[in-house]
Amino acid sequence: MARHTHHPIFISSTIVAYATAMHRPHLIPKTAALVFLAAALYLSLHIVHIPFPTIFHLSEFEAYDFNATVDEQQCFNNPFPASEPIPKIVHMVWAKNPELNLLTYLAIRSALDSIKPDQLKLHHAGLNDDNPWLRKLQNRITMVPHDLHDEYPKQIQDNWRTPHIADAMRLDILHREGGIYLDMDVISLAPFDHILSTPKQVVLGHEGGDRQGLCNAVILSRPGSPFIRRWIDTYLNFTRSEWNYHSVVLSKKLSLQHRDEVCELPPSVFFWPTWTNRHVRYMHEPITDQQALDFASEIAANGGAMYPDQLAYHAWSHPATKYFQKLTPQLLKEQNTRFNVLVRRFVD
Repeated sequence: MARHTHHPIFISSTIVAYATAMHRPHLIPKTAALVFLAAALYLSLHIVHIPFPTIFHLSEFEAYDFNATVDEQQCFNNPFPASEPIPKIVHMVWAKNPELNLLTYLAIRSALDSIKPDQLKLHHAGLNDDNPWLRKLQNRITMVPHDLHDEYPKQIQDNWRTPHIADAMRLDILHREGGIYLDMDVISLAPFDHILSTPKQVVLGHEGGDRQGLCNAVILSRPGSPFIRRWIDTYLNFTRSEWNYHSVVLSKKLSLQHRDEVCELPPSVFFWPTWTNRHVRYMHEPITDQQALDFASEIAANGGAMYPDQLAYHAWSHPATKYFQKLTPQLLKEQNTRFNVLVRRFVD
């Protein structure tokens, strides 16, 4: 199925302005406000389309415009494919503990089934060979053990948290080997082939509609990328208290400085819905049988994804912890939530 760049979710800037004026009228002159409000309300009634519950307050609107930019459309459609594509090798890193769980299984299984990589490498710092989820996957993946104390002694000495070491490790792996890096809570939904042949060195997706950050939960890169090298070098000045600066904010700053090296994709490709409480509830709260049927039909129409241009869904495991802690294969199959409907095909 052809994949398009027009996204069915977009928030008109006019309705956001309307909400702003309603709640903070002192920010604009009174006379201009009346004219602006009338125009904004008229336009918003005609152009807003949101596949979320339709009953909510204007203050809940995201101040984002989700229309793909011209550059994002060109990167996604890739009209000038390179002769040497990014390696179709998936890298995933699990250094948190020795046990895989249902969510990590879904992430690996979906990558195998949707991307169909030439190889999937699971980089780890020690895993339980008897883990039931690992046993289901072990014949389809390549296990790559790492000794964090040997490879990252300074980071260990400086008391880096394991997720930050994993941030550094993914960049080192991609610079050395190239390929597709995926976090262990990323659900792959469609083939990546057409963006692997981008003429640019690196592919990243915007985390939010404001385009202020490029998230490192999904990274596609050629080996030896100068952009990845620069990103690695920034960790020489890493500050542990700045949780997402190096992983989201700094990558955007580097991209703005080296636009010819990075293919930036709209939020809908990897990172929509977001990590906000409202979006987490949207994905994980129970829905009716009819809503589940409608949602499944939408997924089928989009070739396995929620939206026409979506390739993966970052499941935001930390904000959604309370849901994933309770999730079992039986619950996934029997309870209708949007997340469960989306991923059921990856559970035998």
